[in-house]
Amino acid sequence: MPSREVVRLRRSLPRRALQLLVWPMFALVLWFPINTAVESWPFGVVDWLFELLMVGVAVVVFPALVVGTRGAFARPRVVLTEDSITVHDSCTLRQPMQFHRTDIAQVRALAPAELPHDEMGWSHADISPFVEPMSVELVFTSQHRMMEARSGIFGNWLWLYTRRPDAPLPRVPEQGQLYDAVRLRASETCAAAIARWHAM
Repeated sequence: MPSREVVRLRRSLPRRALQLLVWPMFALVLWFPINTAVESWPFGVVDWLFELLMVGVAVVVFPALVVGTRGAFARPRVVLTEDSITVHDSCTLRQPMQFHRTDIAQVRALAPAELPHDEMGWSHADISPFVEPMSVELVFTSQHRMMEARSGIFGNWLWLYTRRPDAPLPRVPEQGQLYDAVRLRASETCAAAIARWHAM
């Protein structure tokens, strides 16, 4: 293989477009009523309460919009070199996740029937919580503490409530947690490149 190879993980174009539609919906649902309330309602107290309610909703919804938009523009990819593999995913990771060849014990191809993986004591993280099914699993030689994962109000909390066809809830990475493996949504070409890298 080349000394450096970049392979992209799978993304759904319709899903990305749907995520971006949230912003104009946000403007219509929140700001349009606020602008029209003052003219249509003669009672100042009602206006004040309505606007306070809308601001409260905006404060709650805005972080979700930031997280969702970041997911829509994310371009997750894997960079392979002779002695390391680096996973880039701006959606769920605040910085790239790099592993040396000796850190990876096994590269497994996943069949849909294996999802979700619920072995006792087994912990894995799903990279990029999108609609495509997981297809590759990188098993670590020892547990990895996921310090690269996003956290806080603009972190990965939104994806914990996003349902997918292949699992009741996605297992997005949580900062500071220990994991035995990570799973990727890789196309056949990407999965083959990762398998070749590990077999070298």
